[in-house]
Amino acid sequence: ESICDIYNKNQQLFNINDIYNFYTCICSSQLIILAGMSGTGKTKLPMKFAEYFNMTEDDNTLLFVPVSPSFTEPADILGYLNTNTGLYSSSETRLIEFLKHAMENEDKMHMIIFDEMNLSQIEYWFAPFVSILEKDLGDRKLHLYSKYQRCINDEKYPSSIKIGNNVIFVGTINLDETTKNISDRLLDRSYIINLKKETFMNYQAQQSDIQENVKPFDGDFKKLMPKESDYKKNYIEYCDFFKAVFS
Repeated sequence: ESICDIYNKNQQLFNINDIYNFYTCICSSQLIILAGMSGTGKTKLPMKFAEYFNMTEDDNTLLFVPVSPSFTEPADILGYLNTNTGLYSSSETRLIEFLKHAMENEDKMHMIIFDEMNLSQIEYWFAPFVSILEKDLGDRKLHLYSKYQRCINDEKYPSSIKIGNNVIFVGTINLDETTKNISDRLLDRSYIINLKKETFMNYQAQQSDIQENVKPFDGDFKKLMPKESDYKKNYIEYCDFFKAVFS
């Protein structure tokens, strides 16, 4: 069953270029942002993509985080160390447990979807990751607390967690009066895909399999993988890993 079969089964229509763009961005970056008005499939696209590659919430390789307007600092999604009790308290998002699982299972791809990412100011609560993704791959570590601080449950919550290239961050954003603006700093570290609504005529054409101008996508993402020579040097390692996991 191809990914297009999965989309059609759920009566969803995506522009073929959006699927190409999303896959290409995943191969090139760990942070992808899907923008657009409501109803364009910003959330469904990565969810179905994860389903196609067997990333699920049950096996802890997919995490769906609804962003709240109350998120104002990293502790809202990561948790914090209580210095009075010496216990690290995880956030209800379960993000720390998810990243720890990704660190311990480097051979499996993991995807985090931040839904409605800009309901709160992204640079506030997402600040550690904005800085981490700017570093070289071997230096990407998320520090939860100082290693010199006492933490009773440090076996479950270590002082730092390595962010490997097997973690994909996907955010969805709306561009209206209820959301926050995105800074140039974040734009510089992410790929943004602006999804648009497809027409009923295109939907009918896809269902009737009579599209003339666009060749139907057969669901084989491996055919979209560019040659290594087409990548910049700092992306080659990630692409090799991606091909090894999904070959």
